[in-house]
Amino acid sequence: MNIIDRIIQKSGISDNRGFSLIEILVSTVILIVIVLMMSTIFHQSSISWDTGMRKASGNMMGRGVLGMMARELAGAVDNTNSGFRVFQVSGSTIRFVTLGNTTNNAGQRVSEEVTYEMSGSEIARNGVAVAGNVEGLLFQVPPPSSIPNWTANLPPWINITLAIRRNADVSGVGARSYGPNGVPNTEGTAADDDIRSY
Repeated sequence: MNIIDRIIQKSGISDNRGFSLIEILVSTVILIVIVLMMSTIFHQSSISWDTGMRKASGNMMGRGVLGMMARELAGAVDNTNSGFRVFQVSGSTIRFVTLGNTTNNAGQRVSEEVTYEMSGSEIARNGVAVAGNVEGLLFQVPPPSSIPNWTANLPPWINITLAIRRNADVSGVGARSYGPNGVPNTEGTAADDDIRSY
């Protein structure tokens, strides 16, 4: 016996000991369980992130379209010189005259006829698509008989309901304005002049 063998023997270290097959199998199973748990957590967080991004994208597109409609409707004018009735609303179609961005030779803004309508799954402005993946679009105005002393051709408010489809998700978007009196009113009451889109 040489000196190294004596040192190993006195210290109690055995050169033929290692992990048994059972220990290796148990540690492998534990490692697999941990990896599976981590991959499940990653997969679920990835699905949540993707769903959130789709909803945010749909909301941004819907708010952009609603903002464009609201700006043009805010500039709607009672122009009886147009070739059609001044203001028309029918379900998912609205037609009106608004002050455009172009000016005439006298420097006055020129009126423009605008039509928003749902065509298939798109919203079109004067025949040009401005939004896709639309689930539904509805324009509502009060009946003239419900507003006392209403003689103008333009309604006091318009309710726009817009639903955007993003794959399996449907997100409703909208905004609310408290109307000319600046006070929130209960929906359906005589004093209700709020402007809503959901």
